[in-house]
Amino acid sequence: MAEFFDGGLAFGQYLIAFVLVLSILVFIHEWGHYYVARLCKVKIESFSIGFGPEIFGFTDKAQTRWKFSIIPLGGYVKMYGDADPASMPSEAVAKMTEEERRDSFFHKTVAQRSAIVFAGPAANFLFAIGVFLVMFMTVGETFTPARVSSVVPDTPASEAGLQPGDLIMKVDSNTIDRFEELQQVIRINAGDEVMLTVERQGSIIELPVTPAVRIIDDGFGGKGQIGFLGVHSPSPPARIGELEADSPAAQAGLTVGDLIVEIDGDLVHSATEVVNAVEDRANETVTLTILRDLDPDVIGPNSAPADATPIFIDLAVSALEVPAADDAAQTDSQTENDAPPQFIGTFPGISWSPLPNIHRVYSNPFHALYRAVAETYNIGANTFKAIGQLVVGDRSVKELGGPLKIARISGDVAQQDVMALLHFMVLLSINLGLINLLPVPVLDGGHLVFYGIEALRGKPVGLKAQEYAFRVGLALVLCLMIFATWNDIVQMFGIGA
Repeated sequence: MAEFFDGGLAFGQYLIAFVLVLSILVFIHEWGHYYVARLCKVKIESFSIGFGPEIFGFTDKAQTRWKFSIIPLGGYVKMYGDADPASMPSEAVAKMTEEERRDSFFHKTVAQRSAIVFAGPAANFLFAIGVFLVMFMTVGETFTPARVSSVVPDTPASEAGLQPGDLIMKVDSNTIDRFEELQQVIRINAGDEVMLTVERQGSIIELPVTPAVRIIDDGFGGKGQIGFLGVHSPSPPARIGELEADSPAAQAGLTVGDLIVEIDGDLVHSATEVVNAVEDRANETVTLTILRDLDPDVIGPNSAPADATPIFIDLAVSALEVPAADDAAQTDSQTENDAPPQFIGTFPGISWSPLPNIHRVYSNPFHALYRAVAETYNIGANTFKAIGQLVVGDRSVKELGGPLKIARISGDVAQQDVMALLHFMVLLSINLGLINLLPVPVLDGGHLVFYGIEALRGKPVGLKAQEYAFRVGLALVLCLMIFATWNDIVQMFGIGA
């Protein structure tokens, strides 16, 4: 367990981080129920963070008991007429006076009860939107064009025909504006064919591709499944940003702004590829193919206009002495001082231009709100799809994490910074909202199903039927929690590894 809860924090501190994070999210969820219930004039008997015996609390003027309970794995709002925290109607409901019915949850209209139940998950989504809204205005977002820098051989990307310089505009119907969005969509589509809409040298083409299934270490002792495409994000182009006047490159005729697209006839798509291409060619002369006077957005040969005129320049590769790799490579008769010098090829005096269009974007309030809603929706949609993959068996149930894993992540992100902790809380809040909307009795989604049936048939579902359904639902939820906790224990102690 000590290895599972590591990173410089004691187990107790991980527990504090876990309780703090979960308590805040549970409070937000239950506050949604509480707030809308009060709007509908429902009497609230208790508002609890946690289950089981009360640790401490207080009673307000409206006679609502606000309390913390001993088991910090959820919470509830107990309304007037509830028999238990799961909102099963008590036997007293049928015997209430007219005055008591006005305060009772079960004597409100279907629409009011549905609004009260839905308000819990809605509060979790609104929390996520609110945090994103503030983050996008104050911290901003990194914007990286979804342009392919390089393609890894023998991957789905290479088999589909993607090329360096391609700008990915859509994945199926999902518009892609940033490389980060491409990563999100590909990760959740492991093994599922998607259609890429790509811009290549001014033409729009469509390429079907099936992201490979890659099993990765999730960083917390478990394994996770993600989709893998096989493309690299844009890297600085092979464009000269600064040039020393007396350097060999300047004397050979290169100027600031020149874009190198070939070395001895071989295409290069970035400054990194140029550096790698000449590393083993010290003291040799190479022929550079360059393009001049291009738009800054042109970052490689595949994005260059077809009518661009190439210029050919011969340039000697200089030799740069570097330290020996390590002492083990030396023979017994050599010492560190008499080891033979090592050289790599380089182009001295050249500084490369930074990648254009990679910057941090700060949104105004209206655009930040749009982005916050869109990001919350995207995370929710991907989470919902992952749940579906678990149900149909396309994703391993071993990926399910329980309270121990949440405690581990809470403690780890708490060590980083406030933004990392907030982002984790947003993800957890969206998951909490979605899980509660599943049509399982005892969850909010199960209640909404009953209210939908009531609206269609004109009368409530029978109490016996509700009671049996809630028992089944409670059993399902408990089994799921036990299974997820077992997964945590397996990962914690390496059982079966």
